[in-house]
Amino acid sequence: MMRLRTVILVTVMTLLALGPVEICCAQFDLVKPPVNDKDKFDYKWTWKFGTGTTAEPPENYSGNWSVGLSTTVYNGTTKTKDLTFTGQHLTKVHDEDMDKGAPVKRMLSGVSRPKPGEDPIKRAGSWIVRHPLMKDGSHRDVYHYRVSLPYIGDGAIQFDGTHSGQSLPTRWSYHPDKDGKYRILVTYQDQTKKDITGWRDGLKDHPGGYFGNLVVDPVHGAPIEYKGDYDDPGTTSTTLGFIAEDDTGLTRLDLSTGSMLIADSAEYFAPIFFNPAFNLYVGIDLVQWLSFPTSYNSFDQVDFVGGVNELYSGVTVGTSPILFDLARGYYSDHPYTGTTQIYGRLDGSLVPEPGGIALLASVGIAGAATLRRRRI
Repeated sequence: MMRLRTVILVTVMTLLALGPVEICCAQFDLVKPPVNDKDKFDYKWTWKFGTGTTAEPPENYSGNWSVGLSTTVYNGTTKTKDLTFTGQHLTKVHDEDMDKGAPVKRMLSGVSRPKPGEDPIKRAGSWIVRHPLMKDGSHRDVYHYRVSLPYIGDGAIQFDGTHSGQSLPTRWSYHPDKDGKYRILVTYQDQTKKDITGWRDGLKDHPGGYFGNLVVDPVHGAPIEYKGDYDDPGTTSTTLGFIAEDDTGLTRLDLSTGSMLIADSAEYFAPIFFNPAFNLYVGIDLVQWLSFPTSYNSFDQVDFVGGVNELYSGVTVGTSPILFDLARGYYSDHPYTGTTQIYGRLDGSLVPEPGGIALLASVGIAGAATLRRRRI
């Protein structure tokens, strides 16, 4: 009996040392969305991560989309698998549009379980597919994925997409925990992808915060990012945008499309990081942040090393201005290492309809901006 117990104990200890034992045959358990929205899809899978290949063949959703998912066989040397998303917009939207969108395939390579005691592996991203036969190049399909895999147990996969429709107005809301001066910078983009920016007037906070609208500009369309500066003294400057891929590299979704797809048309929140001893510059990729948000409270202390904290996905902090690059996304030339404190939140949302539209105000990019919905 003693020998049997010893054998069992040694076997258990060996298995723990080797990490989780993968089941022989992986599979997906799919939760299909209701077929009631032809403009978008939102699939969710439970991923039983295992050694074999797994496939969810492309299927037709609502007559408008083809959606599929597959994995490669488990690589015993690297302990990883590749995950491939496939999608296609099957129908045309406008008279001058092509019959259907181009088929897309994106591989998420090298997905592995974390080590014992580590947080789940988290991957997210978004990409844009343009319909080339549109005369103005404006019709686009936008996809988003989110993958989470724990040390042991089932993983979770989300794959959703939409075709870009109307540009809707969005708005910001600033709620710092202390009175201070702040202002909002709005960024649009011209036809050459050059950023066009304009400041809103600086405002002094009042109890409960303040909000304003980001209009659809008649010339440059919907804004692609916004930045909030807050002084108390010391300054923190927070830039928010939805970073995605297109055929040129990384880009930023317009805030309208990002709010509808990534935030599911709901209000979203991002923390304001502050340290009175430094001027801090913060970039928040809302695709990453909203895919894996972290709960926080006012005045929480948050440490950053080399500008990042693994619990705050998509957040980059530096002591020099946040820049955007086609290969790197948001970055600072001087990443910050040190402690910050959360001083409230900076929010975003679509403007509520119909009453919210009457509140729109111009940001002065192209004179007095009047609201005009357009296809993007």
